[in-house]
Amino acid sequence: MTRCIRFRSVRCQSFTLVRLFLFAFLLSCVAAPAVPAMADEKLPDAAAVLDRFIEVCGGPSAFDKLHNRLSKGKLEIPGFPGEISVDIYQATPNKQYLLLQAEQFGKLEEGSDGDVVWRIHPQAGPRIEEGEQRIFKLRTTLFDDMVHWREYFKKAECVGMETVKEKTCYKLVMTPHQGRPERHFFDKETGHLVKLGTHIIIESGTTPIQIYPADYREVDGVLLPHSRKTVYGFQASTFVIDSIEHNIDLPADRFDLPEVIQKLQRGELIEPPPAEEQAPAEDEAPADEPETDSE
Repeated sequence: MTRCIRFRSVRCQSFTLVRLFLFAFLLSCVAAPAVPAMADEKLPDAAAVLDRFIEVCGGPSAFDKLHNRLSKGKLEIPGFPGEISVDIYQATPNKQYLLLQAEQFGKLEEGSDGDVVWRIHPQAGPRIEEGEQRIFKLRTTLFDDMVHWREYFKKAECVGMETVKEKTCYKLVMTPHQGRPERHFFDKETGHLVKLGTHIIIESGTTPIQIYPADYREVDGVLLPHSRKTVYGFQASTFVIDSIEHNIDLPADRFDLPEVIQKLQRGELIEPPPAEEQAPAEDEAPADEPETDSE
């Protein structure tokens, strides 16, 4: 009996981490105390840091040749008794379809046709996101948004330097046209984005998360991270990417709304009440403050 209760507890925590992973994937683990710049060292302009990141990852022209992407891998959650496979389809300008499958819970889907943001949860059922959640998800579905950051962010500031996993990084605060400011940390030596701090919107409110892109590899002329660790409170999950393909032939209906979502739109189904998702305690550090590395 105790073992069953423990498994249900782990499964509930895992569902929350899966949801956080889905929020976190496209925004692409924790910084040490800030490192003050040398007295004679001037912080670079944020635009210079961002443009260097784009160049070292292949440059705008290389990214502009890509129109869609299929990423396949697995989601690793400590304590989860099984493997979670992940398929993520993305297309310009902001379409996506995510499929997670595991023997323990079946199939979890999320997606957007560029306007409607939806999800189908194996326990909570179908749901159409609205309000702040919809705005947030539409922001995260932008295809390679950092390449055209001037279009999607109204302000970018280089505010200091911090150490992230023993790497000296420039810390940028970037404010999208809609939504909360985000913290981006770029390795001073390589130019790579190595950490993103933001808030996500869940049913119980907003909560800070930290995302750690790593293992950059070249695919079709661009450098892309093949690992993303997401830290939420004292929990973590890691998406390990096994393969990435670009400009593939996709079914014409790949990003169409599923029939059950269309029924919700037409009022033929009643949307279930949102499932309770436990947020971190109020005294946890907000996303714009440095935290202590848990590794």
